[in-house]
Amino acid sequence: MTRSSHLPRAAAATVALVIVALYAPGLGRGFVSEDFLILRRLHDGGWRLAFEHFTGPWLGVTFVGFYRPLASALLDAQIALFGVRPAPLLGVQLLVHLLNTALVGRLLWRLGGRTGPAIAGAALFALHPLHPNAVLFVASFATLYAAAGVLTALLLHLRGRRLGATCALAAALLCYEQAAVAPALLLALDLLTPRAPQKLDARRLGALARHHAPYWLVLGVYLAVRRLALGASVGGYDGFRARLTPERWPELLRDLGHDLVLTVSPDVVPTVPAWLWIGGLGAVAATLIAGVAGVVRRHAAPPLRLAALGLTWTIVALAPFAFTGIVPGNGRYLYLSVAGSALVVVAAGRVLARGARRLGARHLGGRTLGARTLGARTLGARHLEAILPTVLALLFAVALAGLVRLHLDSSDTAARLQAALVDAPPGTLLVADRPEFLELAGRNAAQIVHWGLADAVRPPFVEPSRARMVLPLPDALGAPSLFHLARQLPDVRIVRWTGDSVVQVYEVAADLNEMPSRLVTHPNRPPEIAYRGNPARRHRLVLLTAGAPHVSAAPPPPTSGFVDVSIPTRWLDSMDRLYPGAPVWAWIEALDRDGRVVAASQIHAFSGVE
Repeated sequence: MTRSSHLPRAAAATVALVIVALYAPGLGRGFVSEDFLILRRLHDGGWRLAFEHFTGPWLGVTFVGFYRPLASALLDAQIALFGVRPAPLLGVQLLVHLLNTALVGRLLWRLGGRTGPAIAGAALFALHPLHPNAVLFVASFATLYAAAGVLTALLLHLRGRRLGATCALAAALLCYEQAAVAPALLLALDLLTPRAPQKLDARRLGALARHHAPYWLVLGVYLAVRRLALGASVGGYDGFRARLTPERWPELLRDLGHDLVLTVSPDVVPTVPAWLWIGGLGAVAATLIAGVAGVVRRHAAPPLRLAALGLTWTIVALAPFAFTGIVPGNGRYLYLSVAGSALVVVAAGRVLARGARRLGARHLGGRTLGARTLGARTLGARHLEAILPTVLALLFAVALAGLVRLHLDSSDTAARLQAALVDAPPGTLLVADRPEFLELAGRNAAQIVHWGLADAVRPPFVEPSRARMVLPLPDALGAPSLFHLARQLPDVRIVRWTGDSVVQVYEVAADLNEMPSRLVTHPNRPPEIAYRGNPARRHRLVLLTAGAPHVSAAPPPPTSGFVDVSIPTRWLDSMDRLYPGAPVWAWIEALDRDGRVVAASQIHAFSGVE
């Protein structure tokens, strides 16, 4: 075995060691936010809930319609093996991330045929600074498992093992909704792969249809199963669906440009001026058009094909999230897309290397620029092509170290808040000013207790004797609303998080004008609040639950008489499944032109109030 044959293995081992070294401190991170909610629910539900995940919505939550039975079963198995402890659960996620890195490297090697750029591209994927939101956040388990399934399907398809690719696709779909883009990625792989161009005629189209029909059939079966289990083929957050309306397309395109920059930017909160994202989208469109045109006309340089494939991959993988603006706090949405951007960077590195070699041959009389200028005769094509992704990966590594530290800080804050709530005086607590995220440059960067506040002070995270009933308050509530709560709910303590401890709120404010209201109950549907108010003012519904508060606009009252406000059905049903028996309070508030609360209805309690 020659010395040169050892170099790829040494480089791959070095990349793996760097990944482990950068993420190792993060294995000391405690639970945060959705971690508490998901792990408590899985721990309490046991294998009965694992079975229900195949026949109904994930965790019993209906207002988003997630379907993740296989990923949840894998997490159930980890809980059975390790218990509810953060270090081993995060260790498993790091191992899956290493697996995904190896799959990306193997995919790049099969597409490009050069080991050096493939390893550098895999490092670029592995060290992206927004990946801690997937790797060091237990609640992102499904993202990692689905990515492994999708990458495995792509790799097996390239090797001609379509049955294995179909099985990997099915497994990915049962892990995470984003995997629904995999059939499109598999098709793009065949159309834009940098292999020798083939004529796109009727014969090849027929072969493509035969080869890809099983993938689309699996997707169709998956959507049908979702419809049977959830009542809808497509789920997700209402905010994502709202972004797809035509009037919001300019915002969507702006966020898409921002997200594309973020996939290759070591700055995790980049300022993207309009000219940059508009120009970037123009370059993306030109590359895609040129790549597709090259396929149709039987000519396209391999780097162009690889770049077009990478851009298609990056954009398609963002589609399930309606191209929402990515920040470090939701960086998991970018996880699969970064694998596509790695293809783009490797293609760009190949173009730069070719240019450098031609420049060296023309002006220095040598075949490689490095051989004449650096005296490094072994610096050949594969090494030059790896320079760009390697430099970018090193920049990523520096930013990644800072994000890992930030995630540790966020879990420290969550642990202090958890301890303060457990040690607070007995009674039901309403918590104001809860820290939802740690911020970086004004953007949400790492979860603290965006969700999961009530779960953090329940078993298995605290002893049963120290469990508390805690409900988070919305940030929109000011002093008048808090005073209104304190006056109408005298047995409930209102506390505020100060950053180090919780203190009871003793707000001094004038009484709010009370609007007439009544609770209207129905036998087969959620209750409504009927209220009478000033038609000239804005009104909002405030709903307090153990999971998270809900604030939404209320219909304006008529000039005379009452108007009914419906309680969100799926929200109420989900909270009742997650926190059976927990109190639910709702009321209506009137706001003046400046957004100040000037009147409020009676606070109504329903659905499992003890």
